[in-house]
Amino acid sequence: MPNQSRSERAAADLAKSAAPEAVANAVTIHTNSGTPHQVLLSRFPALEGYDLSRGYRDYVTSKDPTFRRAFVLKVLGYCSIEGERLDTPETVNRRLENWRNVDTVFLAALTSNDIDPELEVTRNGYWLAAGESLAASFIAGSARLILPLMASMQDAQAEEAEEAAAPPDSAPPQAGAAE
Repeated sequence: MPNQSRSERAAADLAKSAAPEAVANAVTIHTNSGTPHQVLLSRFPALEGYDLSRGYRDYVTSKDPTFRRAFVLKVLGYCSIEGERLDTPETVNRRLENWRNVDTVFLAALTSNDIDPELEVTRNGYWLAAGESLAASFIAGSARLILPLMASMQDAQAEEAEEAAAPPDSAPPQAGAAE
């Protein structure tokens, strides 16, 4: 249709190419200049959604920036603006422009795919497992620090025991003493 804008045509094309249940909904963001953009949020395929829901727990606790970025890009890859998928850092930076928009779209994509960012990490004994992991890590770290100290203390005690068990030093013979 000649009266449609490029973004309307792209959205219509994306909607036509997707299965009816593949497009869950959309979220509106505003670029740095204030221009609103509608971001289409697609549904995750079943197995991908399963992996992403499990992977979100790892994402929350990970300190590895490479893993965290890859996870965000995987989720954002199911989102698009004007038919352009947000699946590369360049596209995300160009289309979303700022971290607040990234956060908005990321959380909206999770939520629209039935992954509750607040609830997910509390489900299935997550914190129990995290506590066990933390305790094991603490014990292992403490043992690495304490074992060398204990070994040196045992060596010192063994030396003291040897000194106590040894006969006293005999006095050296004096010159001119009767033999």
